[in-house]
Formats: sequence, structure tokens, C-alpha cells
Amino acid sequence: MDTPLSHDLLRLKQAEALIESEDKKSISNSDRPNARQRLKALLDPDSAQELFRFTRNHPEKPSFKDGIVCASGEIEGRPVLAWASEFDSRGGSIGALQTRQICELYRLARQSGLPVIALVESGGARVTDGVLIMEGYAEVLKEAVYLSGVVPQITCVLGHCIGAPAFVATLTDFIIMDQNSTLCVAGAGVNLAATGENLSEKELGGPDVHTRHSGAVHFVEPDEAAAIARVRKLFGYLPQTNAEPPPQLSFQDSCERTDPQLNQLLPENPESPFEIRQVLHSVADQGSFMEVQPDFAPNLVTGFMRLAGQTVGVIANQSLVLAGALDTRALRKLSRFLNFLSAYNYALISFVDVPGLMPNASAHKEGILSYGSQALMAIGHLKGLKIGVVVRRCFGGAYFMLNPRIGGGDLVYAWPGARIGIMSDQAMASFAGHNPQLKQRLDHLHAQGSRSDDPFIPAAGGFVDDIIEPAQTRPILIRSLQRFSNKRQLDIPPKWLPNIPL
Repeated sequence: MDTPLSHDLLRLKQAEALIESEDKKSISNSDRPNARQRLKALLDPDSAQELFRFTRNHPEKPSFKDGIVCASGEIEGRPVLAWASEFDSRGGSIGALQTRQICELYRLARQSGLPVIALVESGGARVTDGVLIMEGYAEVLKEAVYLSGVVPQITCVLGHCIGAPAFVATLTDFIIMDQNSTLCVAGAGVNLAATGENLSEKELGGPDVHTRHSGAVHFVEPDEAAAIARVRKLFGYLPQTNAEPPPQLSFQDSCERTDPQLNQLLPENPESPFEIRQVLHSVADQGSFMEVQPDFAPNLVTGFMRLAGQTVGVIANQSLVLAGALDTRALRKLSRFLNFLSAYNYALISFVDVPGLMPNASAHKEGILSYGSQALMAIGHLKGLKIGVVVRRCFGGAYFMLNPRIGGGDLVYAWPGARIGIMSDQAMASFAGHNPQLKQRLDHLHAQGSRSDDPFIPAAGGFVDDIIEPAQTRPILIRSLQRFSNKRQLDIPPKWLPNIPL
């Protein structure tokens, strides 16, 4: 018997069949995955629940393929919201209707405490939508700004990302690209007409531009599958919201594991470079260190690691590049990473081997004073536990990296070979030739077998908590994290926002 309900169910089945046939058609006619295939690769099996499934710009047309696909789902059992561009639909361009979908997704994320992941391949805004698309993107950008610092956001660029979608991407916390993708303010044709530059999109905004120069992109992967796999891996280091601590996972590694090789790691010559990532991999739970932005400002290593299953943020000076000195790019990288850690309640561990800030003329022209002030703002407002480990050098204006207590730090450790001071003992001896009183003091220290940058001097003043055997670094850090992980208090006055020297 034919009833109104059976008729409606038939219409539903017909609409679902149309969606399925359109997907099959796009797969057969294209060498790239469509939006639903990408979401399927991102989310756990059978966890995707599509949102706005029957949305379309033209209800009279028999098609539901139009711009984007939105879904809720899970990654390793944790809920998440995601949207993916449908490149087969007008080049993945975004119209007014799609901006409403994205805004609604952001609202759901903000109100439900769910991270947002975007898989983007878009030629930009649909100019045919006129002022409606301008209004629509203005609202998307507003929602992205509001969402920043509330829930983590990740953008995965899987092709061209041009115009307004590129700005939305840069408002998220992390950007991942495959090596064939681009991220541009405008396409090559627009740039040629506006400036006369005859450059491709890859030359304007390819992976090399954004990893080595602009610093906008955090990871580049060889292909789409690897990029989506990176999203899933990165998500495992992120909390659900700013109201939760970072993930605490089960672990197999021993909390008391030591590494005697660290006792032999430092070169005999204190000016010789060494690979700081050896320390990070040794200290972290086995296989848990993940570097962020490895190709941008490589003189500073930033990333996440787990210690006894607890996820923490890590910064470390890399002496293989610029002797580990901080230049403007390293300070930009540092500030952005610290702001993320602060927003999402991470503890910070600093592995310090820094000879100072770059003092040359080009650094001043690039704004090293302003970028240094931004880093000071970021580290000063980081509310989680801050632990410093002086691996070798900590001199001059870069002393703030140590997180001294006067700057809001909590625990400071030093390796026995550490050198801490205004400048190195060698530089101080050279300077002392003009100051008899200083020379007398240095001669007295040298006669005692000490030096002006000896770590026992700040330790005697209570500025260093302990001088530790390098091999014991891991168990000491784990005990510190376990005992002080609830630290959230900052001794700063209440205010809306600091006036960051941008």
C-alpha cells in the first residue's frame, strides 16, 4: 500500500542515490579524490556523519554537488568537525551558501567544544555571488577569529588555495600542504595583470615559499595521503578545547630511563655545533617527539613530545644553524608557537643553547627588537608550567629563553657544562682589559678553577634549581611535570589584551 511516508522515503532514497551516482561519476572522471573520499580518509571508519547533506544553490537542478561537504566524525575515537572542498564543483569555489555552511560548522564547534579540520582545494570566492559572497566571507573570517584559541583548527591544503580561503587557512593553528599545493592571495593571472609579474601559482605561494620564507605553513608532505595522515597524527597531540589539558596517553617507556650517551654528547669545544634533536629524542617517550615547522627558522626547533604520556610543548636552540642564535625568523616562530601553547594549557620545556640574539645591521632592519618584544610578550603570558634546561650556552638578551623566575618561569636546570651569563667567559676576559676591577675578579675565578659563566654562580644565587647529570634529564623532567602540572597562576594584573609590538 502506497502511503505518504513510503512516498517520502522513496524520494529520500532517490536523493541518496543521486549523491552516490554523482560521487561515482566524479571519481571516474578525475585523477583526484573527491570531498567525501577525503573526509573518509581523514575520519575513523564508519564515523562520518554528513551535515547539510542536501544543501544546493539551485533546488530546481537535479544535483547536490556544490562546493563543499561538511561532516562530524572521529579521529582515534575523539570527536571532530570537518569540511572538504569539492573541486569538481566549479573548481572548489566558495559561494554565499557555502560560507553559511562553514559559519554554522564554526558555531557548532564553538558551542560544542569540537576541533575543526578543513581539507581545502579551492579557486577562491564565486564572483558571481557579488556582495553576498563578500558578506559571507566576512562572516567566515569573523567566526574563524572568534574560534581561535577556543578549539584547535587545522587546515590541510590539497591543491590550489587562492584568495579568501587562503586567509581563512592562515587564521587556523596549523597548515599542512602536499608538495603540489599552493596558498596564494590571488592567482597567477590576477598577479600578472596587477603587477606585471609572470609567475606561476607555485612560485607565488608554493610549499617552498611558505615553509622557508613566509613561515605560514607548518608541514609539507609528499602527497595527499601523507598530508591527511599528518593531520591525524598532529591531532593526537592537541586537546579538544581550551578548557581541557593536552592529551595524556598510555605509554610503554620507563619513567626512570636514563641515557648515558647524553653525558658524552657535547663537543669538547663549546663553540662547536651539535644536533640538539638528539637530546629531544632521548628525553621524550620513545618515538613521541614531533617537530613543527622544521624548514622555517631551523636555528630554533619547536614541537611536541610526550613525557610519561603527558603532551608538552618543546623549544630548543639548534647550534647547527647560525650557531643557535635567535634571528627575526626564529623569534617569529617562537612567538607563534608559544601563543598556541598558552591558549591550550601546555607545559613548556626549553632546551637552551643560545649564544644570544643576532646583533648585525640586517637583523635590526628586519625588526629584531620588535620580534624580540613579541617573544617576550608570548613567553611572559604563557600560563602553564615552564621548565628550562640549559644544555650548554645562555648569554645576553636571549636569557629570557631560560624562563627565569623573574620572567615568570618555574623550574630551571643546568647541565654541568652549561655557560650562563651576560657573555661568555672568553668574551668577558677580552672586555676586562678596559676594567681593572673586573679583571681582578676574573683572575680570582680562574685561579679557583671557575669562570664567569660557571653555572654554579647563578645556582649559588638561587637562579638555577639544580645542576643535573645529562643522563638523568628524562626522569627529572617527568617528576617535575607530575608534581607541578596543575600550575596555572600568573602574577600579572587583569587586562583584556596586551599591546603586542607587532
